[in-house]
Parts: sequence; C-alpha cells; structure tokens
Amino acid sequence: MLCSFLLFLGNIGGTEVLLLLVLFSLSLIFVIRRLFRSKPTVIINQSQPTSSVADELRKLQHLREQGVLTTQEFDKQKARLLH
Repeated sequence: MLCSFLLFLGNIGGTEVLLLLVLFSLSLIFVIRRLFRSKPTVIINQSQPTSSVADELRKLQHLREQGVLTTQEFDKQKARLLH
C-alpha cells in the first residue's frame, strides 16, 4: 500500500521505494524492540540500620561520661534501645 502511494506521487522509482521500505521496517523494529525490552529491577534495602545497638550504647555511654547525659537520661535511652 505504501509502495502504491509513493509510486502515485510521481517521479519515484523502485529503488527509492525499496530504500524507504527498509528504513520504515528498521524504524518499526527499533520501536517494537524498545517497547518489549526488559527494564532493570531496582531493589532498595530500607531496613538496614546504620549502626548496631552496641554502637549506640557506646555513644550513649560516652555522652554520659562527658556529662552531656544524666544517669536517668542514659538509662531511659538504653531501655529504648534494648526494647
């Protein structure tokens, strides 16, 4: 059908029609491949803690030794971490 339409336009030969068909076919194949190409799966690990409970307890202990935290505040934060 495309060939008939192009020949109807006038001064276009068989070679030009063949080249246009090849280009059109390649374009169509490229579009179809792009549509069906598998997309990469991205997995995000959200549950991994940045530090362990032991690390947090060491930080709290250090703050208590420096006088930043009182013993009561230290005990409260320690209980929060361990439960």
